[in-house]
Amino acid sequence: MNQIPLQDLRVTACIDRVKLDLKFAQPTQGVAVYRTLRSKWVISAATVPEGFDPLRCTEFRLWLNDPGSPQEVQALIAFLDAWRPLAEPVRISGLEVAVDLRAVSPDGRASYPEIGTLVWKGQSKPPSDRRIATWRETMPSGAVVRRYQAVTLDRECADALKQGFSLQCGNLGASTTSRVYIKTKDTPVGGDGLVELPMSEQCVRFERTWTGDDCAIRTLDDWRLFDFRALATQFGMRQFEFENPRNAYLSAGKVDDERARRAKKRLSRRGTRVDGRWAIAVRSALRRLNCPGSAPVLSREFGEKDNNLALFSIES
Repeated sequence: MNQIPLQDLRVTACIDRVKLDLKFAQPTQGVAVYRTLRSKWVISAATVPEGFDPLRCTEFRLWLNDPGSPQEVQALIAFLDAWRPLAEPVRISGLEVAVDLRAVSPDGRASYPEIGTLVWKGQSKPPSDRRIATWRETMPSGAVVRRYQAVTLDRECADALKQGFSLQCGNLGASTTSRVYIKTKDTPVGGDGLVELPMSEQCVRFERTWTGDDCAIRTLDDWRLFDFRALATQFGMRQFEFENPRNAYLSAGKVDDERARRAKKRLSRRGTRVDGRWAIAVRSALRRLNCPGSAPVLSREFGEKDNNLALFSIES
């Protein structure tokens, strides 16, 4: 398999997590914040900035899973403000967006490991050259153990996905990371651990996470106005099939400028072009994340007219 079989897949996108920075007017306990919110929302443990006492602190950071929309996050903030008055507006310091690939037919689910390998190795803009397989396991005592495995060959990547590993790209603690895995379980609201998903909901998930200065949104107003199609290039895939020489070299031969002719021939080589069909499918999926009335993309890099032409080349 040299190309993602989009004709056999349904491409969707979702906002998987947002990272919220909270500051209460009065000191409180991180455990109390976590337990109070867990009954209504799926969140990670409420952490405090380094050097602060988790038993008596005013600042907390938490990852909110499946936030849905700014209106739902606003409901969470209103709940918090009524429970413990907030000293300042809540800030967003992290964003995780996921693109899901679901097989149209039951037979297509058998190729999930191969599809995941293509997605992981075909990223046109990987966060870094550091690639590793990770596996997070929760022990009966509640302790979380992370296991690591080096993967290089396609066969090793596919086997790691079958075993439940996540293929991760990016340095530890970096502000931008990506992850590919086969999603078979999910965390229920108000519950502990993971629950097996129905076969129809299992998918190959491609996640990109941005934190700190790389996070595109900082407030709920930014979220309401943001056009998520601007993230399409972050999910770009390389085209690993050769272009038909008739389409590449005949047109290149008609170009008088030698520099333009060399550039055209370069784009015909394997792995030097962006998969245009994938880019169009991802942009369509990301567009559904926009809030009603969100502002259009004004950047030339992501503009409609310019991007239709720029989808098929990779910046050097």
